[in-house]
Amino acid sequence: MKNFLAFLAFLLLLSCRPDTLHLTRNRSAAGAGSRPRHGSEEAAVPSKPLPDTLVYVSAVEFPEDYDWQRDTAYGTVPCRVSLFLEGERILSVPAGPGTFVGADPDRMRIREGHLYTDCATETHTVICRDGEELFRYEGPESLRGFLLQDGKIHTLGQRIGREGFTYRIDGRVVMEREEGTLVGTEDHPAGDGGALYPEGGRICFSYVREGALPHEIHLVAGGKVIRSDTCPEAVWVHDQRLIGGVLYRVEKRTAPWKDPTLVIDGKDVIPPPWYRGNSRKCVIVPDREDVIVLGFSRPREADIACFWKYGLGFPVAEREDVTTVLYEDGIFAWVAPETAAVGKRLIPFPGRMRLLSRKCAAFRGGRLFLALTGEPDLLLAGDGFSAIPVHGFLSGLRVEVPEKDVSLSP
Repeated sequence: MKNFLAFLAFLLLLSCRPDTLHLTRNRSAAGAGSRPRHGSEEAAVPSKPLPDTLVYVSAVEFPEDYDWQRDTAYGTVPCRVSLFLEGERILSVPAGPGTFVGADPDRMRIREGHLYTDCATETHTVICRDGEELFRYEGPESLRGFLLQDGKIHTLGQRIGREGFTYRIDGRVVMEREEGTLVGTEDHPAGDGGALYPEGGRICFSYVREGALPHEIHLVAGGKVIRSDTCPEAVWVHDQRLIGGVLYRVEKRTAPWKDPTLVIDGKDVIPPPWYRGNSRKCVIVPDREDVIVLGFSRPREADIACFWKYGLGFPVAEREDVTTVLYEDGIFAWVAPETAAVGKRLIPFPGRMRLLSRKCAAFRGGRLFLALTGEPDLLLAGDGFSAIPVHGFLSGLRVEVPEKDVSLSP
């Protein structure tokens, strides 16, 4: 603790820039010499070879005579959802009116060479693979978790228009609550399942009872609540993850000087003072034997992308237009409208581009993969750009190494 306080005093002397705050399970082991600096110290990041890497991109395509960017007929124009492998179209299915496949990127995900979609009608939620219905269930839901595990489809849906949520396997109800809000989103950067994740041989997630004051947060594993905590100072819970048997939680708190706060098995860790206040989109990401918190705060007039690690802090991106951050094995990557970076190596775009979802980004082996919507739509794989010929937008990206079944996208 003395070492930690001394280091915080050193941090106060640094200029006001996005930093990392190291969060380790063995807090006494954190120190200035315990780990190399992250992201900012690499002048160039070597790419590691990825054997038989497969890069998939999904896209929504509109009729050539339709101005999809203005989209004045939103939701009423027939379109197609396509899947590309290494830049070649391998799937194209009808979408939009009269189908159970929509154009919303949040309702698409690529897994094992297939495109899975969900569609919420007024009465049902329909799950499809490559445009073919797999199953449906009563009640419209917004999926916060989607996980393929042992040949089964796990879904975690927040009800639309009313309180409550349901956890299902292949459409069968495993756990259901009439009240409660799920913690996390489906584009969570840690793992495949969004708010659903495997830990200790069980599928886990968390939910908050907002009606209770103070907030109550519950950890679920294997379809059963295994731990409940109160959050007396929290306005909201950004994220909660059980990792290696240790429970981590990031809270947005009422007091600006405590926002955000990481809670490690009930103990508070507060980031450097110049990055406190108005936190948003904070997520917990495993980092070898530690964890890292990625998020945004607004200490000045604009949001700052922040990277916190307990015991260490180094600048990563000295700019205020960062929209997406990624992390792998001690290296940060970030994306802004006109450029991206891996460590300190900048990758300028050929024009102003849009990353429509965090699902459109992946980072593996020191290589950054982006599905960028612009004129034209582009795929970035490492340092090279290639055009994806669609009249529409890119909705998702997936990088896989088939031999190991390793997913490289959120």
